[in-house]
Amino acid sequence: MRAALIREDNPSVATVRNVPAVCHRVAQILDKSPSELRAKLESQPGGRRVSTLLEELCSAAPVQPESPLTDIGSWSTKAKTKPQLRVGTVLSSRFELVRHLGDGGFGSAYLATDQRTGVKRVLKFASTIDGQDALLREYRFGSDISHRHLCRYLHLDEDSTHGTYLLLEDGGDSLHQRFKEAPAPLTLASQILSQAADALDYLHTRDIVHADVSPGNILIDHQDDVRIADFGASANLKPTRTRATGGASASEAITRIATSLIGVNHRFSAPEVLGQQNPRPASDQASLALSLCAILQGTAGFIKRPRYSFPVLSKGQVESLKRAMAHNPKDRFPTCGDFAREFNLSDANTTAYETPATRRRR
Repeated sequence: MRAALIREDNPSVATVRNVPAVCHRVAQILDKSPSELRAKLESQPGGRRVSTLLEELCSAAPVQPESPLTDIGSWSTKAKTKPQLRVGTVLSSRFELVRHLGDGGFGSAYLATDQRTGVKRVLKFASTIDGQDALLREYRFGSDISHRHLCRYLHLDEDSTHGTYLLLEDGGDSLHQRFKEAPAPLTLASQILSQAADALDYLHTRDIVHADVSPGNILIDHQDDVRIADFGASANLKPTRTRATGGASASEAITRIATSLIGVNHRFSAPEVLGQQNPRPASDQASLALSLCAILQGTAGFIKRPRYSFPVLSKGQVESLKRAMAHNPKDRFPTCGDFAREFNLSDANTTAYETPATRRRR
């Protein structure tokens, strides 16, 4: 079993020694600490594959002092006794927690100030053993993507007292925070839609589904620039291929099946996701449309009693919303960008047009 897991990626010795996330993963599979694994690999040529050393790596080895970045698996024994996180705590003698942002299925997030630079960062912590795996997967996933409207994953780091944490770019307030009580102006809502759609289409062209689009995961800074955050759900989606050969081609769709959707707010889930079907790019589009409805109403009011059409919208804009939220994913727009363009090309209404109430979602 271990051999199969390692051969799935079959990293080189040099990669395991030099890339913390890979070292964490291999050490976890072998039930070793990173220091043990690195000690075993110290005399090995960097180009050798780890799978060829499996028997030697599984044998006992003297435990060396832990490196500054220990593995998530070894931290699980510390998790039971580590002090509780609170505002004012300083991590790694550098990051001071200034605000609790919220809790997810497997952990919590805090806004922190980098005491060396004054820059705000977001720190994510795992609170369960499953959460430790999820945190590592999210880091490995997030560090491979880059887009101006996606929050950047910066580091996977370790604090001697509080354990492993994930360091991310701060994208500002969430749409839920910004528009909780008062609705967003239509012009700003249209801008938010375009930027978020651009980011989602970037993910979709790379066969990635966000799977948790909501006003809580779309951030906006003081310059009204949008960044989508929280890829915990995406990081837990595994690729499956439509052909038995397993080889992916340009014409072959790769879908991602949720193994553990973390923190999903079902008010913003697409109908097919609520029906236990696999999330797909069109699911993100429906969630984006529902998020747009939420900020046009005020997110607190939407969560309590949602509306799907608004007097400020033109007939064309209401129709584009309805299409993006269509029950059948095939009836939605080909891309999120197509939805945003169709919505924004329709003139704002000056005659208080409003369609009959859309059937209320459960």
